[in-house]
Amino acid sequence: MKKIIVFLLVVSITAAVAVGGTVAYLRDTDSDVNVRTIGYVHIRQDEHERVDPETGGADTSLQEYQNLKPLIPMVTEKDFDWKADEGGFWDPAKINNEHDKIITVSNTGDYKAYVRTIIAFEAGGYAWEQFQEKLHLNINATDWSWEWLTKAIIIDQNAFFVATATYKTPLAPGQTTTPSLRQIALDSSAGNADVDLFGADYLVLASSQAIQAKGFHTPQEALTAGFETITAEQHPFLSEALPCYIHDWDDFQAFAARGGYGILMEDLEITTYTVFNRPDTLLDMNGHTIYNNMHSTRHSYIFRVDYGGELTITGNGKFIPIQDLNTFNGLILTCLVTKEGSKLTIENGYFDASHGDYTANIMVQCQSKGTVIINGGEFIRKDCPDAGDLIYSLTGGHIDINGGLFRNDGASGYVLNAGGGSPITVRGGTFVNHRPGVDQDPGTIRVAEGYKTISEVREDGNTYYTVVPEE
Repeated sequence: MKKIIVFLLVVSITAAVAVGGTVAYLRDTDSDVNVRTIGYVHIRQDEHERVDPETGGADTSLQEYQNLKPLIPMVTEKDFDWKADEGGFWDPAKINNEHDKIITVSNTGDYKAYVRTIIAFEAGGYAWEQFQEKLHLNINATDWSWEWLTKAIIIDQNAFFVATATYKTPLAPGQTTTPSLRQIALDSSAGNADVDLFGADYLVLASSQAIQAKGFHTPQEALTAGFETITAEQHPFLSEALPCYIHDWDDFQAFAARGGYGILMEDLEITTYTVFNRPDTLLDMNGHTIYNNMHSTRHSYIFRVDYGGELTITGNGKFIPIQDLNTFNGLILTCLVTKEGSKLTIENGYFDASHGDYTANIMVQCQSKGTVIINGGEFIRKDCPDAGDLIYSLTGGHIDINGGLFRNDGASGYVLNAGGGSPITVRGGTFVNHRPGVDQDPGTIRVAEGYKTISEVREDGNTYYTVVPEE
């Protein structure tokens, strides 16, 4: 049997899925709901079907849509003309063997949003022209604009034709769209061969996207700016595009074990370290916070990138120790990066080591031929009575700094420390009261060729050294 894949990808993302190859990043459950918010957009995608009156439901009663329905040829009265009734459905007195697939999107947030739904219909082995002849869709072209990819795409070894339905007007808070799709039917001319091609468990996938309407003039402008253009090579049903939604510690451990793309959905407290040893692992902090609550007398790193693992951190999150955390070497973000080929990349975020008796002796540590690349972020250590370094490289590791703000106001310790002769190369960033390559380990810590350091004394009385390209 084919596996169900139904999920909602948004600048606010919601997913409802069952197990399948393309949902390898999601939980192994029959259904799961996860919400991601970027900016201020929150939406919900619903898929319903009408309750059969013969089973006790009224004509307008709805229930959750059940995927994998058999497609059998429709039977119609002679005067059937495809016209919809007041509810938008084909006349039930004149057609049989059709089934409902009612897709709507609701704005559950506080701001107007533009929305679109990408729908993948199983192709049944047909070319585009034959597919159009055999499959009838009751779509809403009044409130939604429709575009089709006429080249089939492959999802879990099955071919699908993909349509993009874009809601024509901004969706106000608390409002629900009219259905983009209502019904599906197999043409009455279909024979046994057609039924076999479509199979006994027809599959339709839906993925809705939304972006805040403010600042945009049209839904196409907004959605193109916020998301990729839907093509046969770029669409939401690509397995590598599916994220792991991280709600709790178990989710986080599962994400670290499988790698790929993970989105932090809630703030998270860490009490034991996590090893990342998979390539191409991306952690999107999604504006959330990871708290270090590891009470240890030795090296309380929260992440360890090892055995050739590659971890990239983005999403403007925060890494903060629990107040009064008593540790030795409390690594806010961690990195103990070890083993040749292991790499940590920090794109942005806020890394605060301002609490606790011994917190953040080492904020980012790199050793054993590992590599750390810092492209941005704010790294702060202050009000710490114990000695400690902000960025530390030793025993064969290498750190490249291309951007970010670095400040160590602890009782003692360095902003950059290349203990053990391992290099730190600086091509960007601003360093408070620390001149890279001069104040500590000159030669091992160096400003790269073609770059220079400029200084500025600011209103707070501190000297800010910024590394920039030479003119």
